[in-house]
Amino acid sequence: MKLESVPAYWSAESFTDRQFVDDVPAEQKKQMLKTCMNKKTVELPSSYRILNTYEMYFSLKTLEMYAAQTEVFYLAEKENLYLACRSRDTHQLKIHPVKAKDHPWVKVDQETDKKPLQAPTFFPVTEKQRTRHAEQNREAKTEGDFSRRLAPFHNLHMPIAGQVLVILTENNKEHVFVDVPTSFLNQTTDFYLTTRPSGNGANATYHSINFESPGWYLQDRIVMTTYDQEKVDMTYHSLPETLTANQTIPYVTLRAKNDLGDMEEKTLSLRYQPVYQKVKLFEMDDEERHAGIEGFLHPTIESLQEGNIRKIGIMPDELSLALANELKQVTLEQPQGNKPSLQYFTLVDKGKTQTFTVYLKKRAQKTDVYLQDTTSKKGTKLSGELAAQLAEQIEGE
Repeated sequence: MKLESVPAYWSAESFTDRQFVDDVPAEQKKQMLKTCMNKKTVELPSSYRILNTYEMYFSLKTLEMYAAQTEVFYLAEKENLYLACRSRDTHQLKIHPVKAKDHPWVKVDQETDKKPLQAPTFFPVTEKQRTRHAEQNREAKTEGDFSRRLAPFHNLHMPIAGQVLVILTENNKEHVFVDVPTSFLNQTTDFYLTTRPSGNGANATYHSINFESPGWYLQDRIVMTTYDQEKVDMTYHSLPETLTANQTIPYVTLRAKNDLGDMEEKTLSLRYQPVYQKVKLFEMDDEERHAGIEGFLHPTIESLQEGNIRKIGIMPDELSLALANELKQVTLEQPQGNKPSLQYFTLVDKGKTQTFTVYLKKRAQKTDVYLQDTTSKKGTKLSGELAAQLAEQIEGE
């Protein structure tokens, strides 16, 4: 089995003025995807300038299947050009050297290279930011939801790699509470506390921490819940100008009585990790972006690329996984029989695909099933039980 990234299944959009604005032409998308899949990488230059920015993602359109989101942006160091790729699954930044002639849609300007931030750095909150927070509070009050953003507000500028964690300390135990990976969506990030009523008739008030980047809400987690208008005492701690790597910096301590009348105390701290590591968030279920390998039956190659649900058979997850495992080690055989109406079988895993042509050979007591890779033209015969299950899926559609 050999899964590959096929450009026809991918979409790409350019990111300008904090918005996704235009679909990328097919040839450009193909070249960017090919480059991101290349294993040749280099270290991030010590100084550079960021040029065009994009996002690519695997998409089966009307099936509403989107996966393997990847941030893509061009960097220039003097006359040298690079393509940086970062998967939203791993958040690992990979730098690929490229030649300008192979990427003619990028204009390598002559501006001065800049040394990037080495750690998250606090900048003064601008008047524009203060106005935005004040307007949000006024709108919330007008609309009657009584959600309120609480000063002080913080303006954090992020480096190009790593993550900022919010650590919750309660009863002398530390928990990872919020994970903010670096991204082109949050190069500048506001964070602050909010308070809002639960709105569920429980006479409860939620106190939350929020991270946002203009136009993008990044994180919103409830820190503490109080009841019957119980007041919360908030003690803000002094923050440094920059977050030193791998140090835990106290941000705010909240104290209030809980619903049992006991005093509750929680401290939120910030920690910057320069190399992204997947973390388990406290009291949250794992959000698996990818539930496992998936299989589809379809009459034409185009019907799957278009995500045409009326023409596609979606395979059971267990059968898709079993077939994928079977295809890892097979004996090559020339296909026999005829193609059914659903003549293609495609496996999808994390944005990579492999498509086979299906052949059915009916015999007295059973149906033999052969699969032939559409690219290499290598074929194999499936084992008895799996062949029966796949034939049943095909003939039942």
